[in-house]
Amino acid sequence: MSGLFSDLPVLRKGDTTTPKRIAYLESIGQKSIFDYIEEAKDPIEAVAKKTAWTEPTRTTIKIKAYGRDDYEVTVYDDEPGPIDVEVRGCKATVLRGFSGGFQTYTQAPEGGLGWTETGFRSWSGANVPFEREAIEAAIERYIDAPTKDGNGCGGKLKPWWSSAVTQGMNNLTFMLQFDGPDLWSQWGPEEQERIKSAKWGQIHDALKYMADNGFNPADHKPSHCKTKWPRFTLEGGTWVMGSTPKQQALEL
Repeated sequence: MSGLFSDLPVLRKGDTTTPKRIAYLESIGQKSIFDYIEEAKDPIEAVAKKTAWTEPTRTTIKIKAYGRDDYEVTVYDDEPGPIDVEVRGCKATVLRGFSGGFQTYTQAPEGGLGWTETGFRSWSGANVPFEREAIEAAIERYIDAPTKDGNGCGGKLKPWWSSAVTQGMNNLTFMLQFDGPDLWSQWGPEEQERIKSAKWGQIHDALKYMADNGFNPADHKPSHCKTKWPRFTLEGGTWVMGSTPKQQALEL
């Protein structure tokens, strides 16, 4: 090669090594991918430093919840609230929730009525303005909505209970419906006995808790219970199940 281009390196067939390709591109004034990466390196680092995320500060505050005036929750400092609401005679404290939603904490003591069996409910992503009137309207709609798929209360308020009660009564429902010689028998007799004893232990603890706090288990049949709910009597400072043949067989 001679003339104007005589000094340029020649990229021959088979010259696939990176140095030769870079030299050829440079000779004809063409940038390589490495040039673009190098040029973009500093701006990328600058943008990364500028947009680095820092966690917002959080503060622990006291709100009215679960029959107390000093229930502690942790919130972000830039969040609005809390707001007190009242819907159909039920009072609750409202805090900002996830994705523009909100969450409610009942102010009633355990056993008080509300729109949730746990005393707490979250409306994540509800896209409701964080204002008292808008939130109360959203709760009204939820109360009146059908109970299908847990998306409403069917127009009825319900008492809320602590996890000690709900777990114990759910275990009682399960054992009433499914207990028998074959339940958990696949794990062997020792493990079967351990699991059953743990379930009944939680049930007994719940019945004692309810007796200590003045609650009647007869009023707390879980909505998913498909069997006859037993009768209960107070004996020795705790609730004891009645004496139907099946309950006698369960040794309660």
